[in-house]
Amino acid sequence: MTSKDFKKFRKNVCDRLKRTVVDEPLDARSMESVAWMANELRGRVAQRFQEENTVVNVYRGELTAEARRAAGISDKLRFIDGTGKSRLDRRHHAVDAAVVAFTQNYVAETLAIRSNKKREAQLLQAAEQWKEFTGSDAEHRAAWNAWLPKMQKLAVLLQKALDEDRIAVTSNLRLRLGNGRAHEDSIGELKTIRVGDAISVTDIDRASSEALWCALTREPDFDENNGLPENPDRRIRIHGTWYDAEDDIEVFPVGAGAIKVRGGYAELSRFHHARIYKIPGKKAPVYCMLRVYNADLIRHRHEDLFSVEIKPQTMSVRQAEPKLRKALAENTAEYLGWLVTDDELVIDTSNFNTGQIAEMQSELGQVRRWRLDGFYSPSTLRLRPLQMSAEGLREDTSIGAKKIIDRPGWLPAINKLFGEGHVTVVRRDALGRARLTSNAHLPISWKAE
Repeated sequence: MTSKDFKKFRKNVCDRLKRTVVDEPLDARSMESVAWMANELRGRVAQRFQEENTVVNVYRGELTAEARRAAGISDKLRFIDGTGKSRLDRRHHAVDAAVVAFTQNYVAETLAIRSNKKREAQLLQAAEQWKEFTGSDAEHRAAWNAWLPKMQKLAVLLQKALDEDRIAVTSNLRLRLGNGRAHEDSIGELKTIRVGDAISVTDIDRASSEALWCALTREPDFDENNGLPENPDRRIRIHGTWYDAEDDIEVFPVGAGAIKVRGGYAELSRFHHARIYKIPGKKAPVYCMLRVYNADLIRHRHEDLFSVEIKPQTMSVRQAEPKLRKALAENTAEYLGWLVTDDELVIDTSNFNTGQIAEMQSELGQVRRWRLDGFYSPSTLRLRPLQMSAEGLREDTSIGAKKIIDRPGWLPAINKLFGEGHVTVVRRDALGRARLTSNAHLPISWKAE
């Protein structure tokens, strides 16, 4: 992309933003994303073609849509929700990119003139003679006539790629620990308990520090089901300080993961990743998930965050399902792999034939590719269809489909999902190809078996 072309592209973006501000609200994130895309495009092209004299042409979305209509391919491509332009199917962006790649300067100029002639005919209520315009001179007409058959062949190739599910929809994965917000803003008051009182397992798991949890669980009279009985002679030691039976200790008053903050507590708000485990069962294995809080990884910042030991006293383990905690303590849980938000999951959903997921698939067909949108609970994921966007939902879309695609998403239990869904976690390289191995220790795809 030359400097001149980039200035034209920037001007087009600015003009479009000005029109959008008048017609509809536009937040700062939208403006930032447009600028980011322009810089990213320029940087990637410069990196890929360092030794070649390559010019990249960038066109407005309006011109791209005109190209699809003029070539007659708009109604030939079948997406998830039917033929024509689809905003429900995210893969329409790949179609636009392919159209841009096939649109040269002469063709773009002809399309721009056709668009102006079309607008003029509409304003004057004149005959649609603009459809007959194929170029202002012989060179433009020759380019146009050569372009049309190429677009027809392109439509066939695109439809084949759509049918064979070869167009990847990807997201950037956040693998670093980062410096973002670790907990909620609201500060609450801690609950106090006397050391010698009877302390339930629930309160012990809500201990305000790892050292306190260790001290309580290592008492001789501790029972993993009932906690600690009342004991007027109890003494515990925390960081070298002894606490007698009459002394107070602090626990969190809520069941959510929390951390001590400025004399009170705040709920933890961010998980870095989740670890998937398989536990042997009497009839079939049981699958569980360990959600790992950012706060529990700070001490391991310079290590492999996905393989470091997560100790029993951490809030991550204390928030896990009891069966997983027991398996981890007995060393019977097999670590299969890890998940992060925006991971791509390929799932056999044929066994999920009830509820909202069944309603959605009866309307839109079976969905195999899903995007991980968060860890909803200790035993539940939040998933959304990878190839679908809530932007394209119609008013007559079923309630089940709307809930799965938009809010709250699909909330399958880990055990059922990995036990019956034959889940494959797909990790891709920069070109969208599934990465099966990596000598550079990059994230690779894995399957739960």
